[in-house]
Amino acid sequence: MSMKRLFFALDISPRDKNILIHWREQHQFLAVKPVSKDNLHITLAFLGQIKKSAETKLINQANEYVLNTPTLSQHYHLVANELGLFRKPQVLYLAFPQFPSELTKLANYLSAQASKLGIFQEKRDFLPHLSIARKAKLLPEVPSLALPINISSFSLYASQSTERGVMYTPIKSWFFCTKISDCFY
Repeated sequence: MSMKRLFFALDISPRDKNILIHWREQHQFLAVKPVSKDNLHITLAFLGQIKKSAETKLINQANEYVLNTPTLSQHYHLVANELGLFRKPQVLYLAFPQFPSELTKLANYLSAQASKLGIFQEKRDFLPHLSIARKAKLLPEVPSLALPINISSFSLYASQSTERGVMYTPIKSWFFCTKISDCFY
């Protein structure tokens, strides 16, 4: 039986990814492994190894949520203004202390739907963050930051290990839009 390692995440535009990479390069964090530009995202719900039948149900539930949630009909302008460290997994991340409630509700909904399908979900509050480096042992000092990130869609991603490292490939994407016909591609 074929299974995929999946997660839902907010998509970051190529332009904003370039800004993030430029900022990260300016600070040259020591003893860290940078997250590749193509893999930058803001996780909404981690799913793990999923069967095709569960994947289909999750896609259908996300479709239903987008169609029935008119508050998702806008672009979101986020500002990453904190640097943090998850000590145990040694992940350096950017945080968003002010995060739109609509996107938190989306994350909670996707996680709840996964739970209903028997997919393990950690029992903790949603913490919006953007991982920028791994193998970080210390939280470096940085001057105050305010990195703008514009969000106009979210996707269901597959995580695949390759010879070049882990690659995240979108399976299905949803745009935050004003017309229902524009919500899917």
